[in-house]
Amino acid sequence: MAIVQAMEALENTNIDNSRRRIATIYTDSKVTNQSIKNYRNHKSLIEKIRKKALELEKKEWTIQITWIKAHVGHYGNELADNLVKEATKNKETIYKKIPKSQIVQQVTQQSIEKWQTQWEQTTKGLITKQFLPNIKERLRKRIQLTSNLTAIVRAHGKTNDSLHRFKITDSSECPCGTGNQTVEHLIYECPKLQRERERSPNKKHRKTRYLAEGKK
Repeated sequence: MAIVQAMEALENTNIDNSRRRIATIYTDSKVTNQSIKNYRNHKSLIEKIRKKALELEKKEWTIQITWIKAHVGHYGNELADNLVKEATKNKETIYKKIPKSQIVQQVTQQSIEKWQTQWEQTTKGLITKQFLPNIKERLRKRIQLTSNLTAIVRAHGKTNDSLHRFKITDSSECPCGTGNQTVEHLIYECPKLQRERERSPNKKHRKTRYLAEGKK
């Protein structure tokens, strides 16, 4: 809406006909900038911007819409932010329509942030959090769920450490004889799995590899 109003201001600006009519509109909204360039986007506000641009071109204006990074000290951008904050205190509504895609994006982001907060605060799933501490990153991963994968990330399953906790086995020791058979032991220490371990060249990414492959 700010872009539309900037164009309307240009429309009402008196400039000597002998001078070139060139204007650059700066926006810190990448979504808006990309939407204007995407001619498959026919949302009402985007179409209004295009229509205004054509009207100005007929009046011999050359209009450029350029993206700039927000909150890095650009005077005009900082001034615009301050004006927006002032406008929120005004009960007058300039534009009521919000693109559905923007609402979906905002609600999704808020949901992920709330999920992340709950995930960090819960006292359950401590082992799972070691594997998957960040909700946003987890949602980006394509992981095929298997019984072995579930056993790893929850530290429940056919490991002696887990079975011993439920008094199903007499000992939590690993058959290799070098320690308790925990998930961490299987991934990092157990000599019986050395061959699989060597397949991952980077220890830092070993958990991710095991998750992807569903290894036990």
